[in-house]
Amino acid sequence: MIFFLLWASSLCVGVAFSQDTDWVESTHKDFRASLDRGCSGVKVLFEGLKDNGNNVFYILDFDEQKKFDTSLYPADMHKSNISPTTTFKAFFRLGPDEEAKIFKVIRYEQSVNGAARIDSLKMDIRPVKTLPVVTFRYCNNRRIALNFSQDDFYDRFLIELNPDGGDGYDFNIKAKDSIITLESDLKQIYIQGVFETRDENNTLVRACDTRNIPYNVEPLAEVKMPLVSIVEEKEEGVEVTVDSLLTGGSYDLQYSINGGTFLTFPETLLSESGQGGKDKVLVPHTPGEWIKFRVPYDECEVPDFSEEMGMVRVKTAITLPLESVNELTYSKNDDFERIALERDSKVIAESVPESGYKDSDLVCNKLYSYRWVGVKGKARSYSLPAELTARSEKVPEALNWLSVSAVDGQPDALQLEWDSPEDETVSFYQVFDDNGSRNVKANATSVVIDGLRPSERSYDFEIRYRNVCDVFSGSKPGKSIHLEADQLDPMRWDLAWNDPTGFSAGDGGEFGFGLERNLTPPETDNIEVLPVAGMSGYTTRNDLTSDLVSYRIRVPVPEREGMYVYSNTQMLKFEVIIRFPNAFSPNRDGLNDRFNFVGLNHLITEYELTIFNRWGALVYQTDDKEKGWNGTVNGIIQPEGVYTYKAVITDIKGHVNTYSGSLVLVKGAKRF
Repeated sequence: MIFFLLWASSLCVGVAFSQDTDWVESTHKDFRASLDRGCSGVKVLFEGLKDNGNNVFYILDFDEQKKFDTSLYPADMHKSNISPTTTFKAFFRLGPDEEAKIFKVIRYEQSVNGAARIDSLKMDIRPVKTLPVVTFRYCNNRRIALNFSQDDFYDRFLIELNPDGGDGYDFNIKAKDSIITLESDLKQIYIQGVFETRDENNTLVRACDTRNIPYNVEPLAEVKMPLVSIVEEKEEGVEVTVDSLLTGGSYDLQYSINGGTFLTFPETLLSESGQGGKDKVLVPHTPGEWIKFRVPYDECEVPDFSEEMGMVRVKTAITLPLESVNELTYSKNDDFERIALERDSKVIAESVPESGYKDSDLVCNKLYSYRWVGVKGKARSYSLPAELTARSEKVPEALNWLSVSAVDGQPDALQLEWDSPEDETVSFYQVFDDNGSRNVKANATSVVIDGLRPSERSYDFEIRYRNVCDVFSGSKPGKSIHLEADQLDPMRWDLAWNDPTGFSAGDGGEFGFGLERNLTPPETDNIEVLPVAGMSGYTTRNDLTSDLVSYRIRVPVPEREGMYVYSNTQMLKFEVIIRFPNAFSPNRDGLNDRFNFVGLNHLITEYELTIFNRWGALVYQTDDKEKGWNGTVNGIIQPEGVYTYKAVITDIKGHVNTYSGSLVLVKGAKRF
């Protein structure tokens, strides 16, 4: 129903009374009186007056004036010939802004022995200030249905469409509902309230009118059908939202319980400015009742109705741990286009068959809230939510990665770090090493394990976690990077390392393996990263530009920008390797004929070698690093035996090193 509420102030042009009255009895119930209001006048009726001769008087007192006022009642009111059924009338006029007045009737009876009996009653007098509420219901084809509220004041209404068009009225309405067909260009109608009374011949006559009151109207060529857009069941009732309401209009909401007759809900729907043409009401209901809703409109003849909207409910909701699913089914009382399922206010299934839905995308021990959604065009019907705590015996997936890295300042320790599962709640993590000697439990996503020798070997680890359903995940392996260094000569070292497991390290270059070189260890402000290709290794060449250079391998952790896994650190020292033999045989056979150092002589800038016999006598001295001693003194081969040597060598970096020892001359003497 579409209707608009209108009202106006009243103005009396006469005195009139309606025919129904409310009676008030006196204190001793000797008589009774009734107060009836019409326009701004008040009518008082009396019944039960007793004829006790001239000893009975009735006094009317208005507004506590404490005086007998003969103008307020008929002169014959105190006469003895009044019958008990006689009705007297008294009239008062009050302006529309006057407050309530007090009207009192006193019955005074004097007995023959002088005793007096007094009986009285009093009533409030309230003026009529407004017209009754008029409801306008807009219908198709520019028609308007008028409904006047139940009222005891006015007996009928005169409707005038054009007050300037003549003296007559277009409609004289006595019924509570009437249909008026309006002209297409009409913007106002005029309504006049009428009181009726009976004259001395008991004829019903028009006695009092209000003035002609104008009302603005906007008849419509077509009334838009409202839409029951949302039906949402709640603990306290069913909340119903209706859209497509005319601004300024009011509508009825009808409901049917368990397929019964449609009833009208007492609270109307209002579409006020700024509400966007919608309103909602909460309809109380008994749990388990099935209700359908609709909104009537265009009720001038045969009413039209909006499309009916029913309900959907959770039928069953259970957890199946063996299947690791939450299973839900529904019931409904409407032919919805489809039934969708929401989980935590997000749709997880657009259309669910009557067999129900199994939700397997769950986090164990997490509380989920489900509700069914009946879909019919743009309208939605929501069930009460059902809450389920997920339980599962399914083995969770392993972690995505596990990194094992050396720890700065802790040469005997390794740090393990890992990601946390996205859709699982973890009770704890468990870390194993490769030989089972370590079993570490952790609550965070990293742990440091000491007592290791990462500079000597690589370590293998595995990690798994237990979820809140007490089920262990699969294992994720991780391996530390062990960097080895093999010196080829004072300037060249071969570096090699193993492939870490637990994540993909890439193909080298910017996003793969990198070799960190620090030219001034242990300081870290002189580090450069040399790109290396995977497991190809690296050979130093001109890297050793300082006495001590450190190297370590680093590998980026996927999806963790700026995070790296590090190997152990290799400290490489520049050192000229010089070795002297402990014997030689100067017999000109081309083998060991001279005594000299073995090493890279291009790294030597200064050289001095002295040799002494067993008595300490100097037998040889040279600064030529290419020569060495041929076992002779002045061309004579020296006897076999033990000799001593001393060599002072300066390398290209200016390091001075002294070497000394004994040597044996063998193979006998032979003149050259």
